[in-house]
Amino acid sequence: MTTSHLQTLHWITRSLAGDEPLAERLHTMLVKLRASLPYAEARVIVLQTPAWSYCLPNQRTPSWAAHWTEEMLAARAPVTRSAGQQQHYLGWPICQDEELLGAVELWVVTEELDQSCIPLLDALVPLLAMTIQAEATRGLSQTTSQLAALQELQEQLDAPCLLAPLALTVTEWVQTHCAAQQALLHVIQDGRSSLLSFVGAAYDQVDTVATTTVLAHSAMHHSTALMHRNGNGLECALPLRVGRETVGALVVIGRGLRRESGELLYAAATLIGPALRRAVVYQQMADKEQQLARILSNLPTGLALTDREGLLLQSNPAWAHLWGVPETTIQGGQLVPWDMFEPLLPRLPDPIAFDQFFRHTEGAVWDATLQLQEPYQLLRILRIPLLDALGQRSLTLFVLTDITREREAERAKTEFVSVVSHELRTPLTSILGYTELLRARDFAPAERFELLDTVWRQATHLSSLVEDLLNVSRIDAGRITLSRWVLSLRQLVTELIAQMNKQLDHRHQLLLDIPAQLPPVYADRDRVRQILSNLLSNAIKYSPDGGEIVLRAEVLSTPPPSAPALPPEPALLITVRDPGIGIDPAEQQRIFERFYRVDNSNTRRIGGSGLGLSITKALVELHGGRLWVSSEAGEGSTFAFTLPLASDVVHTTNGYL
Repeated sequence: MTTSHLQTLHWITRSLAGDEPLAERLHTMLVKLRASLPYAEARVIVLQTPAWSYCLPNQRTPSWAAHWTEEMLAARAPVTRSAGQQQHYLGWPICQDEELLGAVELWVVTEELDQSCIPLLDALVPLLAMTIQAEATRGLSQTTSQLAALQELQEQLDAPCLLAPLALTVTEWVQTHCAAQQALLHVIQDGRSSLLSFVGAAYDQVDTVATTTVLAHSAMHHSTALMHRNGNGLECALPLRVGRETVGALVVIGRGLRRESGELLYAAATLIGPALRRAVVYQQMADKEQQLARILSNLPTGLALTDREGLLLQSNPAWAHLWGVPETTIQGGQLVPWDMFEPLLPRLPDPIAFDQFFRHTEGAVWDATLQLQEPYQLLRILRIPLLDALGQRSLTLFVLTDITREREAERAKTEFVSVVSHELRTPLTSILGYTELLRARDFAPAERFELLDTVWRQATHLSSLVEDLLNVSRIDAGRITLSRWVLSLRQLVTELIAQMNKQLDHRHQLLLDIPAQLPPVYADRDRVRQILSNLLSNAIKYSPDGGEIVLRAEVLSTPPPSAPALPPEPALLITVRDPGIGIDPAEQQRIFERFYRVDNSNTRRIGGSGLGLSITKALVELHGGRLWVSSEAGEGSTFAFTLPLASDVVHTTNGYL
């Protein structure tokens, strides 16, 4: 052994004899050993309970060959082996009185191993054996304070709790009783590890979490305690187990950690593992319950669960909403439905039918449609008996669905089919009849022209109906695009009125109230023409007694009281007023629905497909405008809509078109 080796051995002896924690003394020993034996990586294994190891350097995971270590420990003899690429492995078991205490391992990178290091390692091993043995004789039993701390932890863990409270309890207990600056609890759920709690902010949290996560994963993967020294002090990672299953890991960091702290942490880990497993199960149950509660709360379908006696156990918000009663009136323990009778009675046109439905107690599924009034509403209620293991009804589930719109849609579609069939059949009958006459007989030119004119008008009406149907399809598919330009509304209206005057009889008069200096709009010329044509045609059609039909346009300054919320951009207000049959206020919102027609003798006599206003409203809104109506039954109607002004052009040209 060289003089340098003897000096190194002297320094190592002094460092191992100190009072510092064993991990700190091993760190000092490995640093001093490198001065005489320049190794690349080194590890000291301590086969205590729990077994642990200390590595240097600690910035990366050593690439140890586990079977070499096992071979050396099994043989209890040193192993020296070349691994190729100038790498050499040296492994020495640490034994005392035939008891295996651990091992020291080195990786040396050199072309040829210096054999003079062998005596140094031979002399080092007895020193390590005495150090480990002396450490093992210290504190063989828990102190009274440690036992009290463990008892305190056990009492806290016995109470059922979710993951977050458990993690806070564990990490705060560790900081209090183990002189730790930081504590981290990792949990394995669904086969994946995640950081559950981080307590302590003495060091940089980002770096700490990153490095300790690697340490925790290693401890969980190998199911063994690991210790690691860095600038933050000593880091200890303990796997948390239930039987043979690893459920998580506890990582503790502190500069003042001692052997006693390690023993206390190891004992605590045996308590934390089962508590963590229970908390995972509680958390999964709580999460599923919250998910189910959120689903039920957001369902548009009303649900209510009652017991065998009809007492309400649980319901969701839609149950009260669909009945049209305040949610506060629906409470657990109520007798369904009789405790609901008082708030529902004004809306029940047939209380006896309502009562009979809920008295049905047979085992089969039962459903019915209930009608409410003020406002009109159709509810489909489904009664589902839930049977116990003996086949007896123990619970009953009520499912409530509002089918008002569905029934109205069915009615509207049926009406639409009827109307369209009539609207198609009428012109087709005329066309076929007159063309058959023209084929069968020779008519005078005047009579022939009259017949052909009738055929042309009926074909035009048929074409208009087909075009309405196509427009509905285009709107649904979003295939209507606007070709927008700066447009003079006055010029367009003048052309349209000139064309429509040819179709008017002597009973109707079209009047215009449009300023000469009206600002231009930014719109699609053909679509605006279609909007005005639909509104003017309706005004004429639904004014069977004739009268003045007034079309007015002006810059919108103050929205009319009947107007809905309007966009803030500058706009023109266009109105079409007629002296016709008017519209009942209850029908005014529905006339813009597709297929909807006001059901009275006047509208049935006048006819129509029920699509015109729906298409008109869609075209106005495509321009960014709004369409609405003001009317009273028997007093005429005023339809109003807005179109955006061509503001930029007005400001640029400083004038009107």
